[in-house]
Amino acid sequence: MKLYRKIGYKDCGSLVMDIPGYAQPVEMFMVKAIACNRSAI
Repeated sequence: MKLYRKIGYKDCGSLVMDIPGYAQPVEMFMVKAIACNRSAI
């Protein structure tokens, strides 16, 4: 998780799956801003 923060990602939530049999019961969501070239719009 620390690697993603170092390259600019931020935590924006998670989803807890309370279903037996899942190896990863929590799904993390990350977001990163991307550059926009306004002159191309």
